Amino acid sequence: MEARVESGETVRGVPCRRLSLRCDLLVAAAGSTHGMATVAAAEVDDLLRLPVTAWIDEESWPRRIRRDDSGFRHTLELFDFGGGRGIAVPRRVVEPVRRLEPPGGA
Repeated sequence: MEARVESGETVRGVPCRRLSLRCDLLVAAAGSTHGMATVAAAEVDDLLRLPVTAWIDEESWPRRIRRDDSGFRHTLELFDFGGGRGIAVPRRVVEPVRRLEPPGGA
């Protein structure tokens, strides 16, 4: 992967570095234990240098990832990193899940 810092920007109020990346999807696929989704590419060589822009915060968390593909812009924003948020899951959701667990737990 090639990376170049382009500028500093703020994403959802968090200061970030905007990086221009060239990703080799064949290397990424080889290192993946879960497989990878396919992407549109005119030629196999395009998969060796896939352009991506990423916004990385001061703690190295990715805050935004963007890729332009055949006239479409794909943007993923990530936020609320950290511990639990104290969300109460309704009992009607928890009980059916418990019934699916094998005896003795997972």
